[in-house]
Amino acid sequence: MFLLGWPLLSVLANTGQATRWMERGMTTSQVLGEMIVWAGLGIAMSAALWFPWRRWMADAPLSGWRLLTLVALCAAAGVGFEAVRQGIEWPGHDLLRPPGRAPRAAWVRAFVPGVAMFSWAAVHYLLDTHQRLAEERERALRAEALATEARLTMLANELNPHFLFNAMNSIIGVIGEDPSRAQTMVRQLSGLLRHTLRGPQASTLGAEIGVALKYLGIEKVRFEERLQIEVRVEEELNKAPMPAMLLQPLVENSVKHGMGEGVLTVTLEAEGVGEDLVMRVRNRGRLTGDGGGVGLRNLRDRLQLLPSPGWLEIAQVGPDVVATVTLPGVLG
Repeated sequence: MFLLGWPLLSVLANTGQATRWMERGMTTSQVLGEMIVWAGLGIAMSAALWFPWRRWMADAPLSGWRLLTLVALCAAAGVGFEAVRQGIEWPGHDLLRPPGRAPRAAWVRAFVPGVAMFSWAAVHYLLDTHQRLAEERERALRAEALATEARLTMLANELNPHFLFNAMNSIIGVIGEDPSRAQTMVRQLSGLLRHTLRGPQASTLGAEIGVALKYLGIEKVRFEERLQIEVRVEEELNKAPMPAMLLQPLVENSVKHGMGEGVLTVTLEAEGVGEDLVMRVRNRGRLTGDGGGVGLRNLRDRLQLLPSPGWLEIAQVGPDVVATVTLPGVLG
């Protein structure tokens, strides 16, 4: 910065005096020479100030003693600037001041270069502070993203054994009664696990309805005509983006708590409400709790970790228990 700043400051500081210098007999080349000397000394003094600045000031919080130290360093550099400048002998140098006037003390003339060096240090401090804060924000965002990814992975690892345990219980329930049906359920479970073991990757509504139907297909082998399945989703919503494995815990919960002695109908619904995607899993039954099991607790946690957090509501609507998942902004 000072490689460009000092030449510009030299022109600004000395242009006003150039006319008087030329009236005293200085040539244009000598005036330019004075400006070059002025700029060169400024660059040299700033470079000398650079080491203590980087060593003690730039990477540390600004405090009272650091500010006083900076002022003292800049004042000393300004005095050194003028002492060297007045001590240099070069053609035309004696024409800088009026005849018969003694040179002023270096500390008197050090104000402009001292202020310039302090301004340079202050600008550097602000730029360094801004860069440091930006880097800290970037590190914090990366750490938050990694923590969220780790949390999602942990939730997926928690959900998969829970889901597998429930599915295996369903298979065990029919092994003794009908081995062929159990084999069908194992094949369907194998296909379903290929999807669930991929982890919490992005998916679509159509794909997730397919996963839910695979799970319900496993349960239908067990319960046969006692389990009925309905899907009410507009075709254009099937491509709506959503996280994987959000619907499956809801249909699993519907079968687990809704299946009694009669027929259970599980209905999958989805609609767009503005830019929000609203999905519902509906089954006949009575709501007896707040849905605090592993699957639903896992689902609520995952919804809160989304960039635009979603939410889950489970309510009694007439004779039905309705689980509603809302994903805000996904249709925008």
